Amino acid sequence: MDDRSVTSSGARRLATQSAVYAVGNAVIKASGLLLAPLLLNTTLLPRADYGHLGMLEITGQLAILVAGLGLTSAMIRFAAEEGVDQDTAPGTALVCTMISGLLVAALFWVLAPPLAAWLLGNPDDIATMRWYGAYAALQTMLFVPYGYIRLKERAMLFVLARVAEIAVLIGGVYFFLARQELGIRGVVYAYVLSAAVAVVVLVVGMIRRVKLRFSLETAVRMLRFGAPLAVGALALPILHAGDRYLIDWYRGAESLAVYYWGSRLSGLLNMLFVQSLAMAFAVVGMKALTGERVDVSLHRRAYRHYTVWAGLAVLALSLFAPEITRLLTDDIRYPSAAPLVLPLSMGYLFYGHFILFSNTLQAARRTHVIALAVVSAATLNVAMNMVLIPAIGIYGASLATVVSYFFLALLTAYLGRRDYRVRYDWLGSAVVVALVVALYVAADNLIAEPTPRLVLRLVAVLAYLPMVVVLRVYRADEIRVVWTRLRALLRRERS
Repeated sequence: MDDRSVTSSGARRLATQSAVYAVGNAVIKASGLLLAPLLLNTTLLPRADYGHLGMLEITGQLAILVAGLGLTSAMIRFAAEEGVDQDTAPGTALVCTMISGLLVAALFWVLAPPLAAWLLGNPDDIATMRWYGAYAALQTMLFVPYGYIRLKERAMLFVLARVAEIAVLIGGVYFFLARQELGIRGVVYAYVLSAAVAVVVLVVGMIRRVKLRFSLETAVRMLRFGAPLAVGALALPILHAGDRYLIDWYRGAESLAVYYWGSRLSGLLNMLFVQSLAMAFAVVGMKALTGERVDVSLHRRAYRHYTVWAGLAVLALSLFAPEITRLLTDDIRYPSAAPLVLPLSMGYLFYGHFILFSNTLQAARRTHVIALAVVSAATLNVAMNMVLIPAIGIYGASLATVVSYFFLALLTAYLGRRDYRVRYDWLGSAVVVALVVALYVAADNLIAEPTPRLVLRLVAVLAYLPMVVVLRVYRADEIRVVWTRLRALLRRERS
């Protein structure tokens, strides 16, 4: 197999798996929207409690990511190469995360009283915090089974498992929140139920397929690789959503609720594009760099195509955020979150760049560099939020987010340049960002009347791809190649 065939194979696998993950994530997100009328219903869940739920989720993410110890990434990195670690890595990682999950549950149990006072605004609601600790422990135990499915490039199985988990969550929220009217505790009960079902099914399924060969030597090597990622994992949720703590402190729970809704809308981009790319690229990109022949062209091409299509998603999501919000709630405060969506979504676009750049650092086993970049960006984010939130409120937080993500991507690219020489299309990505901002400003501000403005927004979204071609980010021959391959794929699907 020549180099061109290797590149083509990697690109096809990346595109196919990313598409499967994207479709699955779209189904998951669409299913999750079924919960929006309940979670935004101030009778079932007061607006302040919706803000508290956001605080609870970011705290749980911190605990879960740190407890994961970077072992999923370590398993993928070690199992991608031939050697003794290839056989012992999955079982060793599973045992380690089971132990760390139990430690997380114990920590939440002990710290429940002060956490309840801080995160829930109710020092007596200790039971809810302890239940949430059980959820965090279960999610920690799920890292490795889900990672193992990705390692085997079983994208469809991964999506089916996630959809099933979300389906149980939706059923649980409807039962505990809508039927039993248990408020925020009912939502937590649903979280625990969905995670418990997933643990039983996936952990048992993995144990049946993998020999639980625990190796202390492999564990040490994996922890040495994953520990810096755990440090980064501690800082990454602060970068993702640490501004919520400061918004709650400076502006109160109701402003936090509005910001939380804006972040959930922009999270559509994260789920459909960024996470889809991350789940596929962590495996396919790693194998491209650690196989018999190193292939950096996959990274260059993935960067370019991701930027163009994620840019389209940023534009569409930002322009139609007001309409999406009004369809889901009658509350007059939540539509004010719409202007937050553009900077928050643009931040996620840059976060996708960081994922691509950090893949080369993981392949080079320089995870400490990734930790340095994430901690630096999180520090910048906190500093900007402390200045901007008191000055301009939640809009300052969104500005801090996009600047911090851009800094993270740029710093990671700079620090990783010595390991693999990848010629990224910097000019093309700058053109895409400028085009998205220009079309958004034109379509959202030139016309005040609602109906003509809605039409103008649609025109702006439809004009994006032709303008990308006119501005030579894409070439005409590339469009023809993509169209030819798409037709061939459709013919194979029909047959």
